[in-house]
Amino acid sequence: MERWDELFVPEYLEKAVLGLSYRDESGVLRPLVSESRTLFTSTTFADGGENSRLRYLVTVFLVILGLILPAGLLLVFKRHGWFDFYRALLLVLAAIPGSVLFFMMTFSDHDSTHGNWNILLASPLLLLIVPLTLWRHRRRARQDPAVRRRADRLALWFSAGLVGLGLLALLLGWLPAFRQGNAAMALNFLLPYGLFLWADWRRYRKAPTPTTVDQLIA
Repeated sequence: MERWDELFVPEYLEKAVLGLSYRDESGVLRPLVSESRTLFTSTTFADGGENSRLRYLVTVFLVILGLILPAGLLLVFKRHGWFDFYRALLLVLAAIPGSVLFFMMTFSDHDSTHGNWNILLASPLLLLIVPLTLWRHRRRARQDPAVRRRADRLALWFSAGLVGLGLLALLLGWLPAFRQGNAAMALNFLLPYGLFLWADWRRYRKAPTPTTVDQLIA
């Protein structure tokens, strides 16, 4: 990434402008910025570095853990309907920044977002959970064993796909050629995705199986 590509970040812009100069009407070379002032100095926040990054990742982990705790409680008390809709809400929330990232990767020239492997963790494809959840809980799916089992199978494949993409992001985060420092983020996302996969596998295994030839064909 060149300096020009980083100018959308205010800190980089400030450093670049401090080194610029111009010639006035008399031909004298003058600095573009004659004086630099710090209006506010924080004594609360860290200076950055590895400790700051570690605190950030721990915070993300705690937030994700707090979000999936209600899902775990719903599973414990066998509130599968509420679990499905709560999961859909979480995935829609994750799809919002993923959609923004996808738009910037596709329609902008920001090098920082180009080839960002976090798109594997949160992408617009997560929005597919909405029609899947609605179809899974329609009346026919609840009453017809064949339709219910088909819906459970699709949900299982969907969760398996999330875990597969998360593992791919984790692998790319560790490979030197693709290293972007997001391996820890992939591990954080794999926590809820793994829970979703386990829940769908248990429900698919316990789902009623068709007992007639017509249902098996359907």
